[in-house]
Amino acid sequence: MNNKLSKISASILLGTMLVYTLPVAAFTKDETVYTNAKSNGEQYQTIVTDHLINEEDEKLLKDMTNLLDIENTGGDEKFTQDGESLVWEADSNDIYYKGEIDQELPVKLNIKYELDGKEISSDEIAGKSGKVKITISFENKEEHEVQINGKTEKMYTPFVVVAGTIFDNTENSNIKISSGKVIENGNKTIAIGLAVPGMQENLGISSDKFNIPSNIEFEMDAKDFEMNNIVAFATPKLLE
Repeated sequence: MNNKLSKISASILLGTMLVYTLPVAAFTKDETVYTNAKSNGEQYQTIVTDHLINEEDEKLLKDMTNLLDIENTGGDEKFTQDGESLVWEADSNDIYYKGEIDQELPVKLNIKYELDGKEISSDEIAGKSGKVKITISFENKEEHEVQINGKTEKMYTPFVVVAGTIFDNTENSNIKISSGKVIENGNKTIAIGLAVPGMQENLGISSDKFNIPSNIEFEMDAKDFEMNNIVAFATPKLLE
């Protein structure tokens, strides 16, 4: 693999908070989804970490999950599994565990590269020099039908996505980002952007009048192009 290309990758961190009230116990479940993606945005590994907050000091916690290869990461508590049902021998403790999942995320990631105004693959752009533009598009897959004033309308779960990366100033200059901020600190530049995929459709506002970003664009003059990981955080907890 081209050494320059080996650093062009992406990851997405999706955080959610779920609350369950079950027949045996009531507890809070804090779940975070970590996905590694290829340079074009295609996900190839998704790991989920769960924290069962044992608010009532229960001896047993009943949980539901579709994770594979479940592993206790916070202690030595045992569990039994029947399909998607888990019973943890909590003994009044919180439970921390992780597993893998093979399904589509609620926010889909796509990455496009351009060199001097022409689209180019991640394989081809590695090590090149010129005006580079990287567009990260976020597609909201959480579409629902809701009744509004007697009509059936399509609405999306409101996700907020923050994505960023760090550039080496010795190889990159004139760094810009759409809907975000660029922070220089000598040899490095931090670029962080914001997107709200699906919100434009939810509000029914024409993009000609007011554009709510669903993508983030990085632009720079590059020499021997190479970049660090792009890291994105997505959450449905819009107000927080």
